[in-house]
Amino acid sequence: MFRISRIIGGVALVIGLIMMSGCGAEQSQPPPVKNISSGFPVVLRDDLGRQVTIEKEPQRIISLSPSNTEILYAIGLDSRIAGVTTYCNYPAAAQQCKKIGGFSDPNLEMIAALDPDLVVVESIHRLQIPALEKAGITVLAVEPERLEDISTAVKMIGQATGKQREAQQLADDIRKKIEQVRNMVTGDSYRPLVYYEVWHEPLMTVGPGTLIDDLITACGGVNLAGDAATQYPELSDEIIILRNPDIIVYQESHGVPAANPMTRGNGWQSIKAIQNGQVTEVDPDIYNRAGPRIIQAMDELLSIIHPEVEVRGD
Repeated sequence: MFRISRIIGGVALVIGLIMMSGCGAEQSQPPPVKNISSGFPVVLRDDLGRQVTIEKEPQRIISLSPSNTEILYAIGLDSRIAGVTTYCNYPAAAQQCKKIGGFSDPNLEMIAALDPDLVVVESIHRLQIPALEKAGITVLAVEPERLEDISTAVKMIGQATGKQREAQQLADDIRKKIEQVRNMVTGDSYRPLVYYEVWHEPLMTVGPGTLIDDLITACGGVNLAGDAATQYPELSDEIIILRNPDIIVYQESHGVPAANPMTRGNGWQSIKAIQNGQVTEVDPDIYNRAGPRIIQAMDELLSIIHPEVEVRGD
């Protein structure tokens, strides 16, 4: 999820020009055809517990988080996305979209100038919501934190935008992938100990209640820090060496050289994962964002934790 990227630093910024009709369109386009199943106004309870009324099908949408941006594109809203943050780097079309500031510090004047009728936010934007609503902008908070929450978030965004059919299909795909992967490791008595490294200076990993902890468990592993007191604990070399993980997964570092555990001293060479070459570098955006690419994350992580299990497509 993006929270981890927030802790360890920013991503590469790609700023593009857009036409005012939307980031996904190069020229003016007619309004999208409304789904037969759509009906507005729509009343939703968002992830901040707010009751949000969306009077009409949104035509100009701004997303203030990468995971929600990926959901919006995945359900076919390309031509209606008017702006995204500088951290929204996927899919490729998002890189050409109008940038309205960073994830934690969006520019409210730029948002208002784009004249959106829906802004999708997360809890970090709680303080900006009153100003946006005062400007007459409808705001919806969508922030799935756990693996099981992602399908619900997708369906909420689908309801809010008149894309129920597409959202339901994506939500079903995510739910089926979770079930498939869990079934593939059910009954397997071998549950390797997995150390997932978020950052190397200081050593930071994932604890209970996080998306990646859910991923490790669903893919048939045991999280080395699953018993931690916090969601993102800092560990010492000694603790990691003592616990002796079977598998190490560490994140790419955007713009910063990643510290490969295979090359470390201080006793790291005694760890089973390093002795057996079970060390893998992964793209943090795929694993940290609670969105459509969680399907890819599950396939990748399953192949890392249980390479003997063949990942089957639908």
